[in-house]
Amino acid sequence: MSIDKLLREELSPYSGGRFAVSLSGIDVLLTPKSALSLSLAVHELATNAGKYGALSAAGGHVTVSWQRLGDGSIELSWSETGGPPVAPPTRRGFGSTLIERALAMETGGRANIHYLRTGVVCEIFLPSSSVSEFEIDAAAPRDDGPSDVVMSTPAIPEAFRILVVEDSFLLVVSLEGTFDDLGWQIVGPATRKAEALAMAASETFDAALLDVNLDGEMSWDVAAVLKARGIPFIFSTGYDVSNILPPFLIGSPVIGKPFRNDEVERRIRQVIETARAAAASYPALAASSK
Repeated sequence: MSIDKLLREELSPYSGGRFAVSLSGIDVLLTPKSALSLSLAVHELATNAGKYGALSAAGGHVTVSWQRLGDGSIELSWSETGGPPVAPPTRRGFGSTLIERALAMETGGRANIHYLRTGVVCEIFLPSSSVSEFEIDAAAPRDDGPSDVVMSTPAIPEAFRILVVEDSFLLVVSLEGTFDDLGWQIVGPATRKAEALAMAASETFDAALLDVNLDGEMSWDVAAVLKARGIPFIFSTGYDVSNILPPFLIGSPVIGKPFRNDEVERRIRQVIETARAAAASYPALAASSK
């Protein structure tokens, strides 16, 4: 995903009305892992700005600018003005840890947050390895749109158990927060294929979110175990997997990274409801075949 597209998606809820958001920089395509890391960091910054900072008050303004340096690395600056006066936090919270420490761990870059009285400023550095060497194929098929399942409102009320197979620390932390808010429980997370296979075969859960590539190993075998058990799953990836899915997995639901957590919730509810509808139809199908 490109930096410009990533920022526009994360900041679109705040771009109109009372608030103003300015973006400036030459668009750059990031690697999937770096795009995910930056997306989560920007989401955290925007959420905090919406609660306490420049996006919480009329006249508030956020400026995001970035540039590519001579060695190919990226410098990005987030700057807030026009919001309530800012005071440095008395303790380090989850958000600061996510943005500064985890972003650095995932990308090899760094992030520094400055709590100026006039507004929060965050400086992010991404090394040249964060920039993708490939172009986006806009025509490539992508299965991240709504499914054909018509869902009831309100959505399924159960407290689901979800197997998470994912090797990104940032993404796991983000999913944990989202699932806690929903009253769901994470099974795992499994960060390696062997661990994922063991959990897929032995644990009890309602659905699974499978990273396609686990530290160089594809998760097809994990999906095969889930299919044999009749447990629905969704692949997550930053790449187009339509041309590499094994024949027995063609047509499996795929969600692209970076993704919004509300999108993950929606897709998980959809696959669970689809699986339940299919299970409920089996007796009718069996009767009709006699």
